[in-house]
Amino acid sequence: MSSEAATTAPVSFAIRLAAAPFTPSIDREAQVIDAGEGTEADFAKLGVRAAGAFALIHSKQMNTFDDLFAEYLRNAPLMAAAKKAGVAALLLESTRPRGLLYRHPLSLDGALQPVPSAIVSREHFERLARLVEKGDVRMRLDLRNKTGGVYTSQNVVAEIRGREAPEEVVLIGAHLDSWDLGTGAEDNGVNVVLVLDVARAFQELGVKPRRTVRFVLFTGEEQGMWGSRRYVEQHRGELDNFAATMTFGRAA
Repeated sequence: MSSEAATTAPVSFAIRLAAAPFTPSIDREAQVIDAGEGTEADFAKLGVRAAGAFALIHSKQMNTFDDLFAEYLRNAPLMAAAKKAGVAALLLESTRPRGLLYRHPLSLDGALQPVPSAIVSREHFERLARLVEKGDVRMRLDLRNKTGGVYTSQNVVAEIRGREAPEEVVLIGAHLDSWDLGTGAEDNGVNVVLVLDVARAFQELGVKPRRTVRFVLFTGEEQGMWGSRRYVEQHRGELDNFAATMTFGRAA
């Protein structure tokens, strides 16, 4: 996966961006337009100017957990409106400042989306928006995404058998995967370490739990919670014996 972009008019400067996951590749020069927040009404105001253009999509800076889920809920109507308008690509404003490229995927089920999309740093995005407000802006965009075929990934599972009711299970879990633009330390490395340390503490303290304590590091959470979904499917027959589950997916 690679991504490059630069304006060609009225000035020339390289743009800090990254290709959005689950979106197609593109290599084209086109006019840049401002599509506001990317609603169907925003695109309707642009009319025929939207067809074949690169559309700037404004985003608020993400500060709360509610902001996170608002972003998820926004994705489907945004993509539908962009496809209907016939834009060549979406330029999504990063939800983090200071050059950080941060935005969640446009697909929650791993399906390839119909419109090429890129995440643009807030600073470069705002510069583009100011230029568009003053006149015509053209830009060269080269996104090269490669989506592989189906493959098998593994959950990591360990357990300490219960001394009195081993058939009853307390599950402690976290997801093992992360996105490539960050280190994965907060999402979700810190919680992987938490789960491992709980298991380590049981062993070091010689604790023999009454029920079975099962530790699971789930794969594929970021692509649509595939690891936990398959775990539930494979263990459906014993779910009535689960006394409690605790999964950690936020920075601890």
